[in-house]
Order: sequence, then structure tokens, then C-alpha cells
Amino acid sequence: FISFVFLFPKNMDVQTPEILWHGGGLTNGKVERVNSIDMLGSDLIATTGFDGEVPPRGCVRLWSVADGWEKPTFLTQLCDHQRDVHVARFSPCGLMLASASDRAIVVYSVKSPDQWKVLSQDVKPDERTFLQTRLDEINDLQWSPCCKFIVAGSVNRSSEIIQLSSGGMNFCNLQRHMHYVQ
Repeated sequence: FISFVFLFPKNMDVQTPEILWHGGGLTNGKVERVNSIDMLGSDLIATTGFDGEVPPRGCVRLWSVADGWEKPTFLTQLCDHQRDVHVARFSPCGLMLASASDRAIVVYSVKSPDQWKVLSQDVKPDERTFLQTRLDEINDLQWSPCCKFIVAGSVNRSSEIIQLSSGGMNFCNLQRHMHYVQ
């Protein structure tokens, strides 16, 4: 259950939009949780989680709040992970969305940030890049300001800096943390 509270100083209105359960369906009698959330601008939200009714199980869902925070509008889902999706982050330039599950990162790309808002079930991003890492259960991702690097943190006390380039990927593994990297 995710709830947001926004305070508007002019009239001090409080709005609490809710996205109740990422998957929307039931899996073994339980509703699926929202693992993470990220925003692009002020009107697009990405949630991550598990959906027992959408193989291959893990997905990112995009929501529009352009018509108001009271009722987010479901836009589409990106289901390229084999397992529960732990995190998704939009790049600072707005052209990419990175999502991570246990050992995999998927980077989705569009030509214009406005394209995220018009994606449908049948229309996919312009490009998908699948990154395999040496990390176990990636907990968090963060983009560099230049949108050329992603850092991923994991429960195996390691993190990796991944350089995205047209010629492939370069990894820099940062080990010896004392605990989970979140």
C-alpha cells in the first residue's frame, strides 16, 4: 500500500493519492506489494513489484497523475524481468528507465520523455538493454547526472558502477561494505 501526502502552502489542502497493490490481483490469497516508486516530472509515476497474473512475474507499471493526484491512471506495464522487480529509476534526462530484480537490470529507452505517457500494452519503448551483474538481489539503483552510469546496490554487501555505452558495458565492482547497500 503506497500513500502520498502533499501539502500545498496556499490553501493547505492535503491530498493522498493511493496506488493499492502493484499487481492488482491475488496470489495465494495475498495482494502484491509495491516495492518502489519513482517520478518523472510532476505527472508520471513508475512502480515496481510482483504480479502473479502477468508472466514472467516481475514488472514495472507506469501511472499518470496528470488529471490529479486523487486518482492515478494506469498507463502500461513493462514485464521483462523473470523475478520480482525491486526498484526502478528514471534517468535525469528522462529518456531512460532502469529497473532491477535479483541479478538483472533492464534499461528502457525512449526518444522523448513525453513518450512514457503514451506507451500502451502493445507499444514498447524504443529499446531495451538487458544488463547482467555480479550482484545478488539488487536493492537500489541511481543514475549519474550525465545519464551514462548507473550504480546498483545489493544485499551481498557490494555495489557496481555500470557504464552504459554503445560498445558494451564496463563494470566497476565496489566490495567490502559492512552491510547491505541500499
